[in-house]
Amino acid sequence: MELKDYQQEVLNDLDAFLDCLKENASPSKAFSEYWQSKGVKLPLQANRYLQAYKDNIKGVANVTLKVPTAGGKTFIACNAINNIFNHFVDLSPKVVTWFVASDTILKQTYKNLSDVNHPYRQKLNSLFNNRVCVVDKQAALMGNGISPIELQEQLTIFVLSIQSFATKKNKDGRKAFQENQFLSEHTKNFIGSETVNGADETSLINLLAHLNPVVIIDESHHFGSDIRVDVLNDIRPSFILDLTATPRQDSNIISFVNAIKLKQNNMVKLPVIVYNKKNADDVIASAINFRNTLEGKAIELEKQGGRYIRPIVLFQAESKGKEDNVTFEKIKEKLIEIGIKEEEIKLKVANKDELKNENLLSKDCQVRYIITVNALQEGWDCPFAYILANIANRTSKVAVEQILGRILRQPYTKKNNNDLLNISYVLTSSNDFNSTVLNVIDGLQNAGFSSKDYRTVDQTNLQTSLQPQTSTVPNEERDLFSEDNQDKGEPVEVDAENIKQMITDTESQEHLEDDLEQAQKENEQYNKQVEKYNNDNVMLEIADANNTYSIVESLKGEQNVILPQFTVQVGTDNIFSLGNENNVLLTEEYLSNGFDLSKQDKNINLNFLFTDAKRLDITESNNDVTVKQTSLNEKQYEVLSKYIQTVPNANKPKRLSEAIVGQLKYDNIAQPHLIQYVFDILKDKTEDDIELYSRNISAVANIFKDKINLLLTKYRKEIFDKLFQIGKIEYKINYSLKEQIVLTNPITDIPNSLYEAEDNINGFERMVIDAIANLENVKWWHRNLERGRGFYINGFINHYPDFIVRMKSGKILLIETKGGNLDNTDSENKLYLGTKWANILGNNYKYFMIFQNNTPPGAYNFNDAVSIIKQL
Repeated sequence: MELKDYQQEVLNDLDAFLDCLKENASPSKAFSEYWQSKGVKLPLQANRYLQAYKDNIKGVANVTLKVPTAGGKTFIACNAINNIFNHFVDLSPKVVTWFVASDTILKQTYKNLSDVNHPYRQKLNSLFNNRVCVVDKQAALMGNGISPIELQEQLTIFVLSIQSFATKKNKDGRKAFQENQFLSEHTKNFIGSETVNGADETSLINLLAHLNPVVIIDESHHFGSDIRVDVLNDIRPSFILDLTATPRQDSNIISFVNAIKLKQNNMVKLPVIVYNKKNADDVIASAINFRNTLEGKAIELEKQGGRYIRPIVLFQAESKGKEDNVTFEKIKEKLIEIGIKEEEIKLKVANKDELKNENLLSKDCQVRYIITVNALQEGWDCPFAYILANIANRTSKVAVEQILGRILRQPYTKKNNNDLLNISYVLTSSNDFNSTVLNVIDGLQNAGFSSKDYRTVDQTNLQTSLQPQTSTVPNEERDLFSEDNQDKGEPVEVDAENIKQMITDTESQEHLEDDLEQAQKENEQYNKQVEKYNNDNVMLEIADANNTYSIVESLKGEQNVILPQFTVQVGTDNIFSLGNENNVLLTEEYLSNGFDLSKQDKNINLNFLFTDAKRLDITESNNDVTVKQTSLNEKQYEVLSKYIQTVPNANKPKRLSEAIVGQLKYDNIAQPHLIQYVFDILKDKTEDDIELYSRNISAVANIFKDKINLLLTKYRKEIFDKLFQIGKIEYKINYSLKEQIVLTNPITDIPNSLYEAEDNINGFERMVIDAIANLENVKWWHRNLERGRGFYINGFINHYPDFIVRMKSGKILLIETKGGNLDNTDSENKLYLGTKWANILGNNYKYFMIFQNNTPPGAYNFNDAVSIIKQL
């Protein structure tokens, strides 16, 4: 199971935040800097999500990933664990507490993470060298798989319900706080660690607190803020990651996934089309006809080589109230009376679960109809579910939002050749269709989608609404539409004989054809809207904010300017082959193929003065929590270095090497190779050296990081040159300018800019672009954005030039400025790559590196550069 592109983008966002966290003492400052790097200055007054950092657990970074239902939150979380631990250097065990919102989801999560054949566990095994142990609360209380040695040598995931830790008053809650002989062997490692208030030293909650776990909170919007804060304060997490489709108001969101991303990746069946039928008989007959038609289409596609699909209807009954209400038992009776086989019908209600032993995706399964009230609102998914049919009195408030998310997943995450199998359907019967639609909106929003993702067809008066409606009812009022507050109205009469006739009569068939035709039209319209959106998740979320700037009106069309990037020829007939492709974008990863760290030089200087070992100490100032570094006292030092001290002297260099590598992250160098490289350098060091390094792991890791980066860049440059020499590097017109950009500190005072505003410019950069922008032969200029938001020259490094300039002659100029005395290896590499880029592209593309002082060969000083550009 591989990551979808949007899932990788989420992990990239997490990495970027973690980088900011390493560079900043305060989570709030890291959060602010992270969003500033994306062009967003917090808080955004017009946006409910992007506000100032909420320090929910003092001094502990607590961030949220906003991912809609069916977006693969659990798979993202499995990968995120590795990203988080790669950014932390610590000798303590790798421990995760994975909190879920209900027993149903707990069982499902525990089962999937424990099953070595499940993609989630397979991913974890691949990331952590098959050293993974997953335990639930019962296993944890017995100490199974979590001895001190086991914790040290594996990734341990505790899958827990937060409610079972939220109170000591009930029996289940007390167990986590009580004395536990099975965990007593851990207490010898609790040096300098305070016991959790109200808990025994040997208790499970105290063990978790000592381990300072990374916390994953799945569907975090279900957790009450007070409960969550109390529990998290007790277990003293090192990092908190929330995943939800609908973030709480106190969430610190660092990544958005829009519904469009899921549609583009075939994860969901969108749009949702809502039909309002005349009565309950019409709903049931239409649901049966819809389902039969969809199954016919699926059978045709399977014969043509497609995957097996058996469309399913979810019938939502009313809860038991008045005797004559259409309850789940009555719907089942009527369906059998109509002629549906009993084995094709299953109940899924609070006290009766007939799906427990069913594999709904199996060809041997016969289920085509599932009847529920609201038991499907969470912890259950079936991609074969296409139709939600609500059976209620026409005056009832229809509460479809609770289970709407159950029909959204796309089978096999593959687009079907028949568009009718790429859509979700809701059938209702209501006098107040607007209220029903508002509940559909709520359902979509609760699943992380929006009012753009549905269409309505009201057939009670033969009127069709082609555009999404806007919700105008406050959330407080919409709560009245919940099932517990439904006005049952008059009893619903379901006539089985009438339904049997409706299924086959000419009028119903004509209505069915109209419904299907309308569905196809709405799907086409929706897909056109999807195609219009760019790939910027942040832009989609803050499009209405006042810090977005478009291309100036007189330059509309310039977004069609496409900039070239390097490509490389690959195939089975050359030594640089990656497969059978002919031409792919050149990447640093590609140029790293064949890099062997063991063959690189090991000349590294570790002989320098270290400061005393440091720890993180939380302090508060002006309502801002910062992390202050202070010298370790004797006990605190003992906690940090205890593990290395307890192993034999001969093993200390190896353990220290593992701790150092824990802070290094390279996608193209296997962790064992990194450990071996570091070990080869440390193995001959004295015991005093090893002790000194173990007290300064972060500083030592940074030295190794700089060294390995230097070796990698040197190797990539050598391969880059070889590819050039044999003619394998070409170029592709690849990068398109965006119609809008997001800016934190915009400026508007330099003429001829491409956008309504450009990013802030200071010092020598401003001096350069001010002179160039005022030249008569310049059509426009643009301050190129960095950190993945702008254009880069791709090669052995990724080089983001400071400015892009277009001349009236059509020539494109890339300009990099170097104020002061910035003449170093980084400048040399950028100049080398930029010159190569311009040379391979010909006369219409130019690269200028402009120095303020000490101009090296191949670069320009200010006066010469402006003089040359004036003539282009």
